[in-house]
Amino acid sequence: MIAVIDRLQRTNGVKTDLETALFNVDHGVRLRQTLALARSARADRPSIDGDDVLAWALARNGRCGEALRFSKRALRLGTLDAPKFFHRGMIERCLGHRVEAKRWFRRALDLNPHFSLLWVPVARRYAE
Repeated sequence: MIAVIDRLQRTNGVKTDLETALFNVDHGVRLRQTLALARSARADRPSIDGDDVLAWALARNGRCGEALRFSKRALRLGTLDAPKFFHRGMIERCLGHRVEAKRWFRRALDLNPHFSLLWVPVARRYAE
């Protein structure tokens, strides 16, 4: 269904690469190819959202050091965004920074305890 919606939007000139990359990374779909898509989408639509999606894609591909750099860029404006905080927590966890990771998970949950049906249970588990 998502692929059909994506094709319809592309046909109508709507760029969805960033959103498609985020969906794929969240769901573990073709992670290597999705990393390339996230890089391309970020280059096409530079923003804190692009930085965050690329950070998340890098992290899910095990490239956590590089992911941290883009996560810091995504959060540089002080935007309050629970998914971005969660992604940062996962990156910190991947780097072995357990205390720092817990802080980011708590921030995500404090801001919005329902930010994601998929990831809230993970955030709750790792925030303890």
